Amino acid sequence: MEAIIVVGILAAIVAIVLPQFFTILQQYRSETAVEQVVMNLRFARLAAVKKRIPYRVVFQPTPINAYEVQMNPSKDSTTWIEYANADTSIPAGLNILAGGVSDIIYNPRGAATITGGSTVRIHSSQFTYRIDVFTNGAVTKTLE
Repeated sequence: MEAIIVVGILAAIVAIVLPQFFTILQQYRSETAVEQVVMNLRFARLAAVKKRIPYRVVFQPTPINAYEVQMNPSKDSTTWIEYANADTSIPAGLNILAGGVSDIIYNPRGAATITGGSTVRIHSSQFTYRIDVFTNGAVTKTLE
């Protein structure tokens, strides 16, 4: 009889804690993915300064839901090559919202030319993160 009571109490505790655990896990995954986007934006700026060539980050929200880091070793306006070492994967359940930044070009001085707005929003079922990019190259992240 005591074993049944203990199992019942454990089942009740698990039923209460398990949904909160999944919420915390989803928030952690979302936060990590958003932080990866921020790090890639900062990387593109620093790489442009260090290598003295333009870098850009291109966002494709709908329907692709992806972004890409590119470099321009020839320093012209048409030859962009994907920087393959950047992890630009967006996990399932996260979406880049349309209506924000479409691309950011960092020049060798670290300044940014932004097309399509200065904000990137990444949304999950429970959270929306806002990434602001400034013309001086700075990047900030907030949970809305």
